[in-house]
Amino acid sequence: MKEVKWTAIVPAAGSGRRLEEKLGAGILKPFLPLGGIPILIRTLGQLDAVPEIREIIVACDPSYRKKVKTLIRIYRIRKARKVVAGGKTRTDSVYNALRKVRPSCRAVLIHDGVRPFISSGTIQKAIRRFGKDSCSGWVVGRPAVPTIKQVQDGRIEKTLNRSLLWEIETPQLFGKKVLLEAYRYFFRQKQKATDDASLVEMIGKPVKVFCCEEENMKITTAEDYRKAQSWFALPEIRVGTGEDRHALEAGRPLYLGGLKIPSPKGARAHSDGDVLLHALVDALLGALGLGDIGEFFPDHDPKFRNVRSEKFLKKVLALVRGKGFEIVNVDSTITLEAPKLSPWKKKIQENVARLIDAEPLTVGVKAKTAERMGPEGEGLALSASVVVSLRRKIP
Repeated sequence: MKEVKWTAIVPAAGSGRRLEEKLGAGILKPFLPLGGIPILIRTLGQLDAVPEIREIIVACDPSYRKKVKTLIRIYRIRKARKVVAGGKTRTDSVYNALRKVRPSCRAVLIHDGVRPFISSGTIQKAIRRFGKDSCSGWVVGRPAVPTIKQVQDGRIEKTLNRSLLWEIETPQLFGKKVLLEAYRYFFRQKQKATDDASLVEMIGKPVKVFCCEEENMKITTAEDYRKAQSWFALPEIRVGTGEDRHALEAGRPLYLGGLKIPSPKGARAHSDGDVLLHALVDALLGALGLGDIGEFFPDHDPKFRNVRSEKFLKKVLALVRGKGFEIVNVDSTITLEAPKLSPWKKKIQENVARLIDAEPLTVGVKAKTAERMGPEGEGLALSASVVVSLRRKIP
């Protein structure tokens, strides 16, 4: 089956001025910080990490297009190539972006700019559902839990069957042609709609719902924002550092961050010699006060011979989570004279983020040479250093 190319449209034209006034923050809603990162950027980061998504188009208030572009550049959201002017309504904003989708993209995913908690994994699951089914659209939602009653003028008319009711969220996924048809019909008929699925329903096309099993809150009210902040304002922070160095040997494979890098030389090691993942494991163990990698995976134990370092990382991540912590961010430096790692840095960043189940923008990867000094500079060795921060999860 031919791979479908996706465009993600992110409506973010609502300023949330009432929320801004209530909080007294002096910052518009898309730019309010969560753990030091703007809400909109957290949302874009999750979309940017999905391989199937080829471009991201943000529709925002024309007055802050420049600021959105600046943040996209600072946080390296590489797929966010277009920032278009939003309209008076959400449908206007989405349609403005829809008309800018490049011809090669055959499917469109729409996700609210202030729903930052959706994971890239859930987005990929929804994309796979769309690919396997001939339905015109898929939307993310969850079954209604409260009792729902129909009320007229303050009087209950009837209790609705909640087994048939779903709370609909985003992302919402459609074929590009179907969505364009739905929008053109909507503007001709001057209908009312609260989401994109409603438009597709109007033209008689089937839409299915995909159950979201994680938090996917839309930050609308001051209470929503305070709740979202509480998930980042954690009482305990741990920091750990790790370093690793290996000699280089001709004919050995070179692994960095779980990826095999084309090179005539690789690390001489008992395992695969992935200095970046070894340093990360050391940093995580150090942050927990549990020792170092050699105590858990000794290089004299034959069962670890030629083992891929992802297995070490997986076991240590289980320890991190078992002790109630999660990773906030990772910053790393790799020192290697050759090959040059510039073409690989982004891929390494994304793969390490995947391994630790984090957003790519929380993983820093820097590559340096040793200016021909020392073993690294002479091409005899490579090394890596890592700093990691953990926070205790709120129960």
